[in-house]
Amino acid sequence: MNEFNPPPSLECSWSEYLWRTPLCLRFYSQVLQRTTNTYVSCCVAVQNIERNLFLLPRSRRVDKQGNVKEEVDISSVYTEFDTICQAYKIPTFLSKPVERKYAFDLPGIPSTGEYLKVVYPYSCTYHVLESQPLFDGIAPLANHLMHMSVAPSLPVDLNGETFSHVFGANTSALEHFIIKRNLMGPCWLEITGAHMNTTKVSFPLQCRKIVIMTQFPVLCINRN
Repeated sequence: MNEFNPPPSLECSWSEYLWRTPLCLRFYSQVLQRTTNTYVSCCVAVQNIERNLFLLPRSRRVDKQGNVKEEVDISSVYTEFDTICQAYKIPTFLSKPVERKYAFDLPGIPSTGEYLKVVYPYSCTYHVLESQPLFDGIAPLANHLMHMSVAPSLPVDLNGETFSHVFGANTSALEHFIIKRNLMGPCWLEITGAHMNTTKVSFPLQCRKIVIMTQFPVLCINRN
């Protein structure tokens, strides 16, 4: 890694995006090779991006028959969502109450309100990946990568007795990455905690055989 940038961070450009699996973001980039003072192509793989859901609590619980019952608090929403996660085989999630604004045209949504924010990974179970192509004719990114099973996405129209709407259920990992990092177009990214993958690989584009693995989040930086 020192060949390209001093630790603990690595600067690379955000350029062409490659999407072949919902488990990991991969994009083509340029990184400075300090020994030659030239930029070389590389592939950056960003792992462990999490879904962000926002559940809007009801004011009062409404059962399946439409009967209005007791008032709802945020802990009631958590309890019901935990049951839903078990049904959808989502093994783990984190949550906290947050305040969010809404500026679109769905009826019954307050302009400002309290939500239960829920995060859980786009991928859950890890398995050793044997050598197999990413897609036809292309060698695997790395034989020793861990294969991750896709965590189910929830229906966009999901609601329950304690919450009326869920937002962010169909947001892709790419969309989440772009919004969270405020990427407006080509720019430079600062990657911390990155490590080089030295396994010999090939890519569909003529790319120097450098693979940079990192965990979300990745910072966006300005360079003049």
